[in-house]
Amino acid sequence: MIVVGVDGSASACAALEWAADDAVRRGLELPLVHVREPWAAEHPLTAATDQQTLTERGAELLKAAARRARERRPGLHVTTALSTGAVAERLRHEALDADALVLGSRGLGTFASAVLGSVSHGILHHARCPVAVVRAGGGS
Repeated sequence: MIVVGVDGSASACAALEWAADDAVRRGLELPLVHVREPWAAEHPLTAATDQQTLTERGAELLKAAARRARERRPGLHVTTALSTGAVAERLRHEALDADALVLGSRGLGTFASAVLGSVSHGILHHARCPVAVVRAGGGS
């Protein structure tokens, strides 16, 4: 299986497309994972104009990503998982038995992720499987 981190960013979309193509080439399934950080408020400050919780947004991101992967590669076996926790830790856990983990090069992270280092950097040195980091606009 090829696990893909999904956050709605342009680079995550590029990673999704790259991973879908690779999964078809290799005959593997494609689990999509979105991680909701537990310290982020479930009801964001935009709640006055947007009634959707962060969990609901994550579910919508996953649904859209799965649809995109299936449209790109009909017949591809796609699953989704909404996880809560530290992003790098949860993605590493989701990819424990994976053939590969695919991430976008720059996501929609919080200020904390900018201070502590990127998710990709945190995963590259600790994942048990190969990690591909895909840039938006890098072609697929």
